[in-house]
Amino acid sequence: MKHKIMVLFLFTVSIFTSVPVFSADAAVLKVAIAANLATVIDELTADFAKDNKDVNIVVIPGSSGKLTSQILSGAPYDVFLSADTEYPVKIKDAGFAACEPAVYASGKLILFTTLKMDLSGGITVTARDSVKKVALANPKTAPYGRAAMAALEKAGIMEAVKGKLVYAENISAVAQYVMTSADVGFLAKSIIFDSGLKKFNVEGVYWVDVDPSLYPKIEQSMVILKKGADNAAAKDFFDYMLSDRAKNIMRRYGYGF
Repeated sequence: MKHKIMVLFLFTVSIFTSVPVFSADAAVLKVAIAANLATVIDELTADFAKDNKDVNIVVIPGSSGKLTSQILSGAPYDVFLSADTEYPVKIKDAGFAACEPAVYASGKLILFTTLKMDLSGGITVTARDSVKKVALANPKTAPYGRAAMAALEKAGIMEAVKGKLVYAENISAVAQYVMTSADVGFLAKSIIFDSGLKKFNVEGVYWVDVDPSLYPKIEQSMVILKKGADNAAAKDFFDYMLSDRAKNIMRRYGYGF
């Protein structure tokens, strides 16, 4: 229970975020982001703001699937940063995009625990009798959840693990589950860089990379939405996310290209 309050505070602060000082005369840019970006988005928006002081950025986090449903229902977002490419393509095909989707990074999947266990066996540890609950993001709406399911299937341990699976709404909620009730969980590697998880950022003890050959490459794409077609800041932010400056920041949070 002692972890629960800290974690809820951590992820509330991390994923419900925006540029803190608003100017009444500045343009407003609404950016919907997949939850795996929670740890890196503040640094990205702060860096973008260095050259765009006249833009107020509002960040709306969530699972890629739920954000897509909101967008298709008319949510007034300007830019959408997804955890995969499928959802931005779906948005484009439905006529809600103002441009072609573009890949801005590739994500990496890890197995995370707070129990300080031997992780040398990789994801096969989830099949141990001592592991009772395995958390992952809802594969119906979260690409990292689908990647975790694919990894379990390809590793040949799904039958041994399926009765232990507990599903969270998004990747940030998976971390909350592991901190409070689950033995292990599948996370986006970026989440382990959250300052609140600093004590657990010890590879091989609290987390381990999931073998990338076990799951399809997680190509994360973005798209400017029709609602943001006339917002110059949307194009500027879209271009910024493809820049070397943005990529250098994201590499520090475990992303690849």
